Amino acid sequence: MIVLVATEEHLPGIATLEAECFRGPDRWSAAAWEEELAAQDRLVLVAQDTPGRVIAAATWQVVLETMDLHRIMVTESRRREGIARALFLGGLEWGKSLGATQVLLEVDHENAPALAAYQSWGLRPLARRKDYYGSGRDALVLATVIDDDWSLPDDVQRFFPEDKR
Repeated sequence: MIVLVATEEHLPGIATLEAECFRGPDRWSAAAWEEELAAQDRLVLVAQDTPGRVIAAATWQVVLETMDLHRIMVTESRRREGIARALFLGGLEWGKSLGATQVLLEVDHENAPALAAYQSWGLRPLARRKDYYGSGRDALVLATVIDDDWSLPDDVQRFFPEDKR
């Protein structure tokens, strides 16, 4: 597996992954992903297991000292392999390089697998947003601090090409 900064050539793979991972009103359009790629304050990462085959993606935004994880998704057949963690940590490295000192994200309060992953990565509940995802579907806002001495762990660095960091 290799993690890369996404380009327009990755859009078809991202769109396919989005359709696999999200349904109905939770699904982002291809145009929404195009906007993420084009925005100056965003980072979109993709993971590939073979050239051209997107198996995971994540998108981030940094505003002042806060970075937001907007989306992270992994194809179902490759979940629980540490791919989401690699994307998350790669995003942290980018955010820290821009001066971010904290990470925020929203997650459906009933998404137990995502909550378990985020908590294992050090994120903690900060707030609850009632009906954020629709009637009866609250979001938990999770957060963590990016320590001054934080760096990309050795076990994750191998997924990032040296010339792409």
